[in-house]
Amino acid sequence: MALIGRQKETKILGQIYSSKRSEFVAIYGRRRVGKTFLVQQTFSTTDVYMECTGMKDGSLKEQLINFNKSFTACFYPGLKLEVPKNWHKAFERLTTEIKKIDKAKKFVIFLDELHWLATPKSKLLQNIDYSWNTE
Repeated sequence: MALIGRQKETKILGQIYSSKRSEFVAIYGRRRVGKTFLVQQTFSTTDVYMECTGMKDGSLKEQLINFNKSFTACFYPGLKLEVPKNWHKAFERLTTEIKKIDKAKKFVIFLDELHWLATPKSKLLQNIDYSWNTE
């Protein structure tokens, strides 16, 4: 399926992807307008692509299980890895793998439905902030 009427958004995402530095992008808007489809169509064929979708009303454990499935599919297809106990451990593991990637390759992490991933007291947003600022 092709993107229709998203030339402006596709161009902006292309410019961000072409940047020589790391970029953090938040895409927000009304539900059911194609934000997820836009990201998937733009980035899913990049060098390294990891997508994790939050589960509505999911517990922290369920969100970490889903993150672990996405992480494993991206970096260790076919293996079964232990689920991280918290977001800090999850991002430590992700950072370790990102550091192994050839510097010439582009890496995209897509956290879809971030507000569902960020369960109460999960400290997801704090750990994203910490990982982004330190690594």
